[in-house]
Amino acid sequence: MGGDIADIIDANSFIPTSQVQKEMSDVVKSEEYTIESDHLTEFSANVGLYFNIPLGKRFALGSKLLIGRTLTQELDINAHYTGNVKDMVYTLSFKEGYEKGNTYGPGGTEVENGAELFIDDFKSAGRDYDVEWDYITLGGNNSTNYGTGLSLTYKYKSNFSWRVFCDYDFSRKEFTFTIDPYRFIKHAAPNFDTMFATIGSNLDPLSFKKKKDVHYFTIGGSFLVNF
Repeated sequence: MGGDIADIIDANSFIPTSQVQKEMSDVVKSEEYTIESDHLTEFSANVGLYFNIPLGKRFALGSKLLIGRTLTQELDINAHYTGNVKDMVYTLSFKEGYEKGNTYGPGGTEVENGAELFIDDFKSAGRDYDVEWDYITLGGNNSTNYGTGLSLTYKYKSNFSWRVFCDYDFSRKEFTFTIDPYRFIKHAAPNFDTMFATIGSNLDPLSFKKKKDVHYFTIGGSFLVNF
């Protein structure tokens, strides 16, 4: 992002490139990324009905119908930036019929129904910033879970049994991926953030959502001890 800022300033001002590069050199003094959670975790709680049908002296067929809630713990990567705060003095002029969201041309060139940008000065504000935030998150919404299954139990002895089972669970979830790479700009160059907001753009996080039907099949076996 630092290179993008330098390019915008260089294209829309008479400030020498060497001066822009010098000021940009300490916009970010340090950057650190921390993995707070490296996986998606789901927790579920269910209630329902269980059935058991004897098939003889030693065998029994089991089934169940369950409903519950699934909770999702998100994946989370944090960023920690420190650097020098910059002050930017700029002029924005709007053409008649201007609509927010239109772009402006490099070097102050006019764009139909757009805005002209000219940067008068870009310098240190004489203070530092220190900010930590969620850089990347990936999570899913809490959802209703439906479950069923079949099991076959074999009574080996009066107190011991073997069981094989096959379970099926279904939930409809909406997963959200959010990346926020520009948060530090709001602290490092507040005027830059204000300028973007004025022309109808922003430095807000980017979010992508996807709905997905989630199916779980579980096949296994167990050894039972009855008291």
